[in-house]
Amino acid sequence: MRNLVLVGSLLCLLAGCEVEIYKGELIERDGRYYKPTETEPFAGEHQHMDTDRNLEVRRRWHKNGQLRFEATYQDGKQVGMRRSWHDNGQLRVETPYRDGVQEGMEKWWLKSGEQGHEICYIYGEEEDLEHCQ
Repeated sequence: MRNLVLVGSLLCLLAGCEVEIYKGELIERDGRYYKPTETEPFAGEHQHMDTDRNLEVRRRWHKNGQLRFEATYQDGKQVGMRRSWHDNGQLRVETPYRDGVQEGMEKWWLKSGEQGHEICYIYGEEEDLEHCQ
């Protein structure tokens, strides 16, 4: 059984599996996050709980240390703006959420920074763009 766990861990390392890190286990230097004893930027998932407001913020990073994804949850439902970024740091997509469903204008950008397409969501359903104006 121990050999199976070791082989699974080795495969995870080789495949680039993400590692979960919790509040207080990362430090920020020059706009990038690191494990306290590491010199390479952190690539994985970080979760932060704000128990006063029952909020959870989830973040993931690209292997180069650039932020890849950020979303906020309240009472287990997505709220606010969910964002993801290209590996060069350029914003990729913004999606507004209300009470766990997409609500409002989702905006996309190309890696070059040029604005891509937009999608309108009302109560989680895709609608014509003029409904979000």
